[in-house]
Amino acid sequence: MRGWLLVMLAMVVSVSAWSREMILTCGEAYPPLCFADNGAVAGIEVDLMNELAKRQGFSLKARALPWARAQEQVRTGEADAFITITTPERREYAVMSPAVLFSTHLVAATAKNNPRVAELRSIKTLQDTLAFPQVNYVGSSLVARQLGGAKVSLLNSTDAIFQFLLLDRADLFLDTDVVLSYNAARLGVLDQIEFLPPAFEVTEFRLGISKHSPFAAEMPELSRAIETMRDDGTIAAILKKYSR
Repeated sequence: MRGWLLVMLAMVVSVSAWSREMILTCGEAYPPLCFADNGAVAGIEVDLMNELAKRQGFSLKARALPWARAQEQVRTGEADAFITITTPERREYAVMSPAVLFSTHLVAATAKNNPRVAELRSIKTLQDTLAFPQVNYVGSSLVARQLGGAKVSLLNSTDAIFQFLLLDRADLFLDTDVVLSYNAARLGVLDQIEFLPPAFEVTEFRLGISKHSPFAAEMPELSRAIETMRDDGTIAAILKKYSR
């Protein structure tokens, strides 16, 4: 009898732990950070959060959405979490993790056959980029924070952005080195794209939890688990899977 009670107790504990489901939203066409893969949601962000969920005893449901909509769902509490860059606006509706999930470098790409490529190679600072037509994502915080004054065309997917760039409809695409190199290789256009030095800044991606979510109260524990994942090499191993 006592044995059956122990089994039942273990089952209750297990069900209780895994009934805690976190809903993660991410940009639907932003490989390698987030993308659709045979009907599922995949990418660096999903891999990182699946590992965190396993360690912290909750289940994860990932939603790939247009990035502006993904952020809105976290703002309203329809979703629990996203992984992104901290901005004052996002801090208004989300608790951002003290621990950095991963860091990348902000860089610029152009088409090698761009007639202004010699001029573009003279770019030294982020401010220098403002004089050139650019292309980026709908909902990009970079556009709002640092590209004010520039002419920026906004599109919904990486594929469309690279096509736009190669058709000489914009001079520059600014994003992280991870995103630019992965997608240029994935689309088979590495030989047509030039990455311009220098790296403008380090870009830090953190876990953000909606202030409406019950997981917000767990941020100290989640952040410590992220630090452990970094220290034991888990984060580096996940990032390496997507390197190009």
